[in-house]
Amino acid sequence: MFWLVVGTITLIFGLLVGWHVTREEDDSGQMASEARIRNELLKKDFQFRVKELHRRHAAGLLDEKELQQAEIELKQEAAASLAHEASPDRLQAGNDWRLGVAVWVVGLALAIGLFEVAGGWTTAQQLQSLQEQLASAPEKVLASLEQEAREKNDHESILRWLTAVRANVDAHPLDVRAWLEYARANLIVGRADLAAQALKRAQALAPEDPSVLIMMAQAMVADGSPEGRRHAQRLVQRVLEKDPGNQEALLFGGFNAFELGDYQQAEQYWKRLLEQMSPDSQRYKLLQKSIAMARQRALAPKPKEPQAADGQGSVVVRVSMTSELKKMLHGNETVFVLARAVNGPPMPLAVKRLQVDQLPATVTLTDQDAMQPGMGISNFPQIQVTAKVSPSGNAMDNSGAQVSSPALTADGREIHLVLK
Repeated sequence: MFWLVVGTITLIFGLLVGWHVTREEDDSGQMASEARIRNELLKKDFQFRVKELHRRHAAGLLDEKELQQAEIELKQEAAASLAHEASPDRLQAGNDWRLGVAVWVVGLALAIGLFEVAGGWTTAQQLQSLQEQLASAPEKVLASLEQEAREKNDHESILRWLTAVRANVDAHPLDVRAWLEYARANLIVGRADLAAQALKRAQALAPEDPSVLIMMAQAMVADGSPEGRRHAQRLVQRVLEKDPGNQEALLFGGFNAFELGDYQQAEQYWKRLLEQMSPDSQRYKLLQKSIAMARQRALAPKPKEPQAADGQGSVVVRVSMTSELKKMLHGNETVFVLARAVNGPPMPLAVKRLQVDQLPATVTLTDQDAMQPGMGISNFPQIQVTAKVSPSGNAMDNSGAQVSSPALTADGREIHLVLK
């Protein structure tokens, strides 16, 4: 369809050019007028493309950095085109075929523009449909889209979910719950910077809200550092001082204490939570198992070496890249190293972030890199490790090169992934 439109435009402008070539008079005044028309067309095309960039940014298809870079490139392209139009050779050119080529190029640009607008209309309609659904039942819509994203685990469904979460924030900028949902979604897909921004907004709206403090604590453990976990535990204690029975704080605080090696504290938190649950529920039975594990760890003699030394719950990943691929990249592209459960949830269990210019590099994925409490790599019998280049810096971006390991166990083994 696209090339049919281009062909039609080519034919029309070809006839116009043919008519122009057959003219015997070289009217300099008319050439000047045509030059002004071409300049005006270039300016209108530039304005249209700027508006299109901002529409894509508003729809969540471009982040702030991508928008700024695209605007710079567009301005440079427009300046080069206008300078070419103003050049002496261009103004003095009497060869009519040059005008034909220029007009055809403008026609081609218009055809491309029309198709871009058509795509833009589709995106705008989808966004409007999401906004209408969110206005009536936001929680139901977001839950459904998240479930679809987890099940399909493809770019489109995840982007649709994130777009809906962002649209919900735009529609309710003073709603703390909307900002928390936006932060949680970005934490899940590995966009810690956007999650941090959302949490700042939520905290500004409700500084002492327990849900805000708990989400902040969850964000602090994302990097897996002991200091981050200790800081997170202080936030948990802050919540429990005001609300000793807060289930969210007791559950997360127990998992975080367990990861810090404070098994007695983990058992205490979980036992307090257990008292509030129905003995017939599945969560009650799972929590009983966690309590038993914490008690067993607390009573076990301390190992001579740190527990991580036996390799349990870890995998060492060496990532490298072929020289051919490296020459095609700038060096500042993001490289994600992530682990997923085989026959488990589609979202990553653990993630490490590198840059192309850091390769080759070696990283270690452990339970402390868990994206969510209780979802470490040792909680699943088999995992798969993937290294991928993300030109946008987004963990969802699958447009770059990627390579995955076969199914393996997190037993401290070392693997080598080569991006090519």
